[in-house]
This record gives sequence, structure tokens and C-alpha cells, in this order.
Amino acid sequence: MCCCGKPTINGTPGYRWNDPNAPASTYPVNPPDLQDGDTLLHDEPGRCLKGLDSHSFHYRLVKNGGFRYLLVRTGAGDRRIRLSPSCDLLSFRLDSLDSTSRYVLFNVIYHATVDAARVARDAERADWQRAAAEGRIKTRKVRGQNYVKVTVESPLFQSAGVGGFFGAIAYHWNHRATFAFATGLFCAIVFLIGVMWCRASAIREQATLRALRDVAGDGDAW
Repeated sequence: MCCCGKPTINGTPGYRWNDPNAPASTYPVNPPDLQDGDTLLHDEPGRCLKGLDSHSFHYRLVKNGGFRYLLVRTGAGDRRIRLSPSCDLLSFRLDSLDSTSRYVLFNVIYHATVDAARVARDAERADWQRAAAEGRIKTRKVRGQNYVKVTVESPLFQSAGVGGFFGAIAYHWNHRATFAFATGLFCAIVFLIGVMWCRASAIREQATLRALRDVAGDGDAW
């Protein structure tokens, strides 16, 4: 763990690891690489602050096209996080901060992004695990192409009864990509039921007319 004893920025003497009495050294500066079109706005090397050991996190803010991006280099590799459209207000606010405040802000943005991505991955993994347990994962060889299409069948097709149907509708409300399909299918079923009912009514009416003709014994009168 960091034992610098005081706030120390990478590239400056004073870094100590695990031993507060060890000779001070300099943690090397290791910034993330820029891409074509990047304009560097702020560069904040890793550092330690009171209660924060962040020597392995180097942040850069760049402008590219109409957006700003937060570049991050950690021991696990590089990340590029799109922040917002380019605007003078954002530049003014960041320029008014000192280096430590900017670093803390970038650090908060990065860790919030990583945590949100983790939550999304966990939710997706849970959906796939549930689909596997319920036997809803389907595979289909794409005709004329050398790959297999994998899909997750909707719970709508495995639900029974009114309660199951509306439960599936609630599920699809949280999965908007298939909610429209479920709604369309419901409307199609209602339409088909209506057509079948009208057809059955017409058949009954014709049968009634034939019965009346038979009773009267004179088809011409009808």
C-alpha cells in the first residue's frame, strides 16, 4: 500500500510502497495514449491524497469532434469514456478547478462508469441465466451464412392464463426491444378472435335460415 506520508503526484519524488521508512522514489508517469483527432485539454497523473491511493490511475480529458472524452489508464489497461458534447461552459468550469479537484472529479466519473457497467453486466447475466434455466435460449443456423443466430425466447410464449400473459407484459415493459412485439401479437390475437366470432355468427345464421326453409317446406318462399 501507499506509504508516501503526504500527497504525492506521479513524476515527483516522495513515493513509498509498504514501508514508510523506505527511501523515497518517483512513481513513473504513464498517461493513456491519444487517438487521431484528440486535442488534449487536461492531463492529471496518478497521485495519492488523504485517504486515496490512486497512483495507478492516470486521467486525461480530450476533445475530439463534437465531444469530450475522459481517457483513463490503469493497471488493467485503457478506457475511453465519452462525457458530453463540446461546450465552452464545461471548459470554463474545469479550468476554474485546481489540479487536485479535477483529479478527484475525473476519479469519481471513472468509478461511477465502471460500477454502472458492472451492474448492467450482472443484470444481463441474470437474464441469460434465467432464460437458460427456463429453456428459452434458442439457436438457429442462418441460411446461406456460416454462423448461428442465438435468441432468447420471450416468457410470453411460455406463460399460461391471463395472469401469465400480463406478467409477461410487465416483463417486456422492462425490455422495450420486445415489448412492441408482444403488444402487436396481443392485438393480432384479438383480431383473429373477432374474425372467427363473426364467421361463426354467419354460419349460425345460415344454418337457421336452412332450418326455417325445411320447416316451411318451400324454399322459394325464403
